[in-house]
Amino acid sequence: MSTPRPKRRIRFGFIATVLCGFTLAGILIAVGLPGDRESLVFNDTIVSSTDECVVINGGPGGQTRRGSCADLGHKEIRYHPAQWWAILLGLGVAGLVGSYAVRTVVNGRRAYKVEKDTVSDGTELDQVAALHQLGHRQDIFVLTRGAVISNETALLGQFGEGLVVCSTAVAPRAYRWDQIVSIRHGTTHRSSNSGYDGTDFEHALTFDDGTALAVEGSYKDPARSSDYEPNEQAAQRLDVLGGQIAWQVCTLRLPAAQTALIEGRSVDFDGIAVSTAGLVHNGTTVAWPSIKAVQVNLGVLTISQSGRLRPVVKKEVGKIPNLSMLLTLCEALRRTTA
Repeated sequence: MSTPRPKRRIRFGFIATVLCGFTLAGILIAVGLPGDRESLVFNDTIVSSTDECVVINGGPGGQTRRGSCADLGHKEIRYHPAQWWAILLGLGVAGLVGSYAVRTVVNGRRAYKVEKDTVSDGTELDQVAALHQLGHRQDIFVLTRGAVISNETALLGQFGEGLVVCSTAVAPRAYRWDQIVSIRHGTTHRSSNSGYDGTDFEHALTFDDGTALAVEGSYKDPARSSDYEPNEQAAQRLDVLGGQIAWQVCTLRLPAAQTALIEGRSVDFDGIAVSTAGLVHNGTTVAWPSIKAVQVNLGVLTISQSGRLRPVVKKEVGKIPNLSMLLTLCEALRRTTA
């Protein structure tokens, strides 16, 4: 299979929202800027067309006329001072629109989304896997990411001994399981009063050559809901693959981590460090005998300490690298010290 090509897809809703927002901001700022403008004037005073004007005629037979200033006034060029409320409001609207645009573009380029329709031809992936002796292909996923105009497409191949990534940005890359340095993975099951609504996941892999791969998706689990879409099975398989990769990383890297602990060194998990002396987080060291519980609930890791209401650690599992290995080490160190 040839290298996937970028898909051209213009997101009209995003473009329309940004253009309308900046147009509104420009109008507000233009209204607020000082300068000469055509104005409605009555009795040498600038008035509005919705105001009521009164003309009083002198003398005993004089009559008083009331009417709209649009009829009784006249137009002339007058200087208008700055209207700061309009300028500040316009700048605020521009800031919100700009922040929305930047966030949309950055998020669109951050993670791949799995396509519902997969492909059956993975010849190029198989060739790369054969060169690196990764075994037979077990699955293949079509991934896309992008924002506004173009989509970058990638193919992810799952093999017995590793992964192959083929994208429009770089040449095909093959990674054995031991070349995956870390994985941050989080799976959330959404629910409401009506019950299970769906599952969201995000997996971020870091490889030993410094490159990274982030994928995300959502689906309805057939085991939890009868209202599922068959074409969402690719997303579910990719979520399962994330758990399998986490197990592989833990299995292969755990011996080195255990050796580091025996030698008196600590093992860091992005701000959460463990050693034989205890757990270190935010500059505080907590000895293992005082750790009351280490648990994961609703996608959040909580580590609590005896005699303390506030947990020592409370962090989303998707932000913790190699969570499986962290949990394994914590259990072993707590058991050893007990």
